[in-house]
Amino acid sequence: MAANSNSNDQGYELTFAGKGLARAMADSPTGYELKTRWDQSKDFDNTANVVIRGDNLDVLKILYQNYFGKVKMIYIDPPYNTRGENFVYKDDFRQSDASLIEEFGMNEETTDFLHNVFGTRSHSGWLSFMYPRLKLARSLLTDDGVLLVQIDSNSSHSLKLILDEIFGESNFKEEIIWEYRTGGMPAKSNCFGKKHDTIFAYSKQSSSYQFDNKSLKERIYYENDFFGCQTDAQGRYYVDVKVRDIIGGDIETVENGEVKILSVKPLINMSKERIDGFATQKPSGLIKFLAKFYLERNERQVLLDFFAGSGTTGDAVMQLNAEDGGNRKFILVQSDEEIDPEKSEAAHKYCTDRNIEPVISSITLERLNRAGEKIVGGGVNLQM
Repeated sequence: MAANSNSNDQGYELTFAGKGLARAMADSPTGYELKTRWDQSKDFDNTANVVIRGDNLDVLKILYQNYFGKVKMIYIDPPYNTRGENFVYKDDFRQSDASLIEEFGMNEETTDFLHNVFGTRSHSGWLSFMYPRLKLARSLLTDDGVLLVQIDSNSSHSLKLILDEIFGESNFKEEIIWEYRTGGMPAKSNCFGKKHDTIFAYSKQSSSYQFDNKSLKERIYYENDFFGCQTDAQGRYYVDVKVRDIIGGDIETVENGEVKILSVKPLINMSKERIDGFATQKPSGLIKFLAKFYLERNERQVLLDFFAGSGTTGDAVMQLNAEDGGNRKFILVQSDEEIDPEKSEAAHKYCTDRNIEPVISSITLERLNRAGEKIVGGGVNLQM
């Protein structure tokens, strides 16, 4: 006689403290609305670029009303929940949450536990923060849209699981490796040096997913001649191949027969592009490189970044349009998070030297304004 067995019909998923509440947070309404800041807007009647100042969870809920299924590409570089920081869960238990707590049958001991989890560095707090934002982000994508999330090894394992749950494993498209450092191990280290970030790519709907890897190729050089390689004007041997999923440094690309060099190297301290006080700034070349594969040049497609930081994504979109005459648009979201002069002296000084409010969103706007002075376009700023 065969032994009885109990099958598990719940499927495979990641569980964490506060998951039920995180799900409900995505579905609960927001009481905020957008207010136009005319004094901080540029070319309001013509530009379709938007910068929104406010908590990104509330902003995503507002965008849901007008941008449901209209965003072609989302790129985010969220907090990494590293060992060197306390991740503070900033979504307050608002008045409507009392009914949610009651609905999920939580007692006082449980809610105290959740407050403790959200207030310290933990994967549960970080996942509770990310889950509702990723769920809302998916709803904003077009059927052929793509989400790109940049992360490091501190949270990549758990992030992959919740992305599989929200988007579906079949919609996982790529694990792109951005190699931002070369060389040996760091000094005074007992492990291999950290040299890369991971960028997970997920489609909204696999049957509609588009990835243009035909017009852009990477030129690889070789020391010796071999069958199939070619020779350039300098006598160097090369082959033009499809772009790899490991990117870093200066990439020599071939677009429509024209050779171009695109830098995806990290910004160093003396770089003119760098803004002091942002230790993990990404080069605009990285965002431009990614956008080339997902955003069509002549279409008015939208790139959303709801962790805008210093505004790299908006700067990159404007640069890319200026280079090829494109019509891509961006929406950036950044909170008015105050800059602590003791923790971020350089960023705080950046604001005070320019007589702007010492909050992160001020730096976002300042960078876009300066970028817009050099190239055609600008940003509309809306404040909650």
